[in-house]
Amino acid sequence: MFLALIGTLSSGALLYGLYYIAAWYLREWRYRWPPGPRCLPLIGSPQSQSDLKSFQRTNYNNAKKYGSVVRTMLGPHAVVQLNDPKIIKEAFSRDVFVPRPTIWYFDERARMNDGATGIVFSHGQTWKDHRRFILHTLRDFGVGKFKMEEKIVEEAATLIKLLEAANGQPIDTRAPISSTVANVIGSVLMSKRYEPDDPDFLNIIRWTRESTQFTPKKIALASFPFLRYVPPFLTTYSELLGNLLGFKKFFWQHCKEHLDNWQPERNADFIDTYIAAIKKHEPATFNLNELLLTLDDMFEAGFETTTTTLRWALLLMATHPDSQAKVHAELDKNIPFDSFAKLSDKEQLPYTEATITEVHRFASVVPVGVGHLAEEDATIQGYDIPKGTWLQANIYFVHHNTDWWDQPEQFNPDRFLTKDNQVQASDNVMPFGLGKRRCLGEALARAELFIIFTAVMQRFTVRLPDGGQTADLSPTVGVIADTQPHQLCFVPRNV
Repeated sequence: MFLALIGTLSSGALLYGLYYIAAWYLREWRYRWPPGPRCLPLIGSPQSQSDLKSFQRTNYNNAKKYGSVVRTMLGPHAVVQLNDPKIIKEAFSRDVFVPRPTIWYFDERARMNDGATGIVFSHGQTWKDHRRFILHTLRDFGVGKFKMEEKIVEEAATLIKLLEAANGQPIDTRAPISSTVANVIGSVLMSKRYEPDDPDFLNIIRWTRESTQFTPKKIALASFPFLRYVPPFLTTYSELLGNLLGFKKFFWQHCKEHLDNWQPERNADFIDTYIAAIKKHEPATFNLNELLLTLDDMFEAGFETTTTTLRWALLLMATHPDSQAKVHAELDKNIPFDSFAKLSDKEQLPYTEATITEVHRFASVVPVGVGHLAEEDATIQGYDIPKGTWLQANIYFVHHNTDWWDQPEQFNPDRFLTKDNQVQASDNVMPFGLGKRRCLGEALARAELFIIFTAVMQRFTVRLPDGGQTADLSPTVGVIADTQPHQLCFVPRNV
């Protein structure tokens, strides 16, 4: 009886496998796919997945070999990578490419929250309502205005004290910079700030890193979610599930505090404003579960990418003392030592602005951006993009393509300056994405980067420990390309 059951199941699996392979090849024949490396049923593109440690370089090589639109596969999922900024902008401005791919991790997150999706992975009316509300609320709370500058300066001053306390000894900048950046967005979202050693906040840092860094097991789970039931993938699955529960508990605590102490006339932060909208039943897509995930998305995105960019900026200053000296000289000339640079000072600080832009280009903190999904059959550059295809912007390639940049592997802020020392912007630098899903927090992130970077540079000389001149500048592999683990010395300047 048991053997007969096993035989029946095996035959069924074999028939399904044969059906899937036949359907796959029929789909291959039916569409005019973009060029790309060899793809196999179920397995995907082995060549593209073989070197996980340098997937940025693998994507770069595919773009060089196959062109501006490249098709690969992640397990059974067709993935189209866009390698030209004009094509990226045009494609991601189209409604058909607004949705996000379905990934098991975010499916689990939605399941834990009664189908809620937050802002990053929502689409349709939910996405439209939340995007409009977020932009309006951020503006009301001073993002892009002097009020928000004051908050950033306040947190920058706290960071300066933390760096001074190290007395020039080597320190890891992750916790102090993370808390500095997070406290800015935290004040807007939930009127909350965290010390660098706060256990809850350290958990958020850890969970965010674990969720955004790639490992072979995580890639396998993204390709084949059924592996969650198979050791050792079960352990990885359980750890990531635990992170999701941790995030939910963290943000629910803040929401519960607001609900328990609810005052209709109070409008202190984003949570207050959102709860008021829920109570009015406007818009209809708003509810507490969506609030939890929207807070999660905005908080994580609001500190992790900006923190990582600042860490890259300071590491690059330590490894490029000539550039650091130019930033120092420009700040000394234009900004009083006992004050902080403001956004209105940017015109007087062209080299500093060029340096921040070069950090964006060189580091490519978000190497492929958040994925998009073809909601219906479509075309790009004459190639078919069937419904359900995933799309990615190959930002790393755009930032390092030798056709657009002279010696792209070199850190050189001068590439963004004209002969008369004016900042020269470039459409080929896109740290905040392009199109309809461009980063909602771009204005806040740019303000934080400028004010915090200039505050630190004005007061310290940044050096590698033991007088070192070189460091590992290879990025980590993940949704966010972080620096390799390192420490820096912050030596007070006497100006």
